[in-house]
This record gives sequence, C-alpha cells and structure tokens, in this order.
Amino acid sequence: MGVSDDGLISTGVSGPIDMQFGELTSFRIADFDFGTQTISFTDLSAVHKIYKALGGKNILGLLGGDIMSEHQAIIDYPNQLLIMEVD
Repeated sequence: MGVSDDGLISTGVSGPIDMQFGELTSFRIADFDFGTQTISFTDLSAVHKIYKALGGKNILGLLGGDIMSEHQAIIDYPNQLLIMEVD
C-alpha cells in the first residue's frame, strides 16, 4: 500500500482535516472482494470524542458513499445489516 500527501484539506465538525491517500490492493467485506481501492487516511479523533461523549462505540473507519452508491447499499438499521448489490 502506498501513501501520498496530496496537500488536500477537508473540513469536519472540528475544523480543517489533513488528508492523505493510499491504495489497498484488496478490500473485502465478508465474502465480497472490492478489489483495488483508493482510500483516504483521516484523523478521526474528533469523531471518537463525539461518539465517546454519547456512549457510542469506537469508530475504526468509515465506508465511503462512493462504494455504497456504486453497490446500491441499503442500511437495514432495525436488523443491523448492510445490504450491497454484487455484480
């Protein structure tokens, strides 16, 4: 996996966020392999603080809207399921 610092800055709830990008040669959820994916590395410490204050779970990462929309994701909250369409 390679990492690059493209000098991009995003904005989050706590202000500016530095972003770095890398490439995963394999990304799997259960039995589905998404193949090579470009990913961003973002400091999630502000998100951790908010979730901790609300008694939530530790966040290990975020699944981007690009992957979710590409695979027509459905979040079934009552059953705690993520349903994604596979080709």
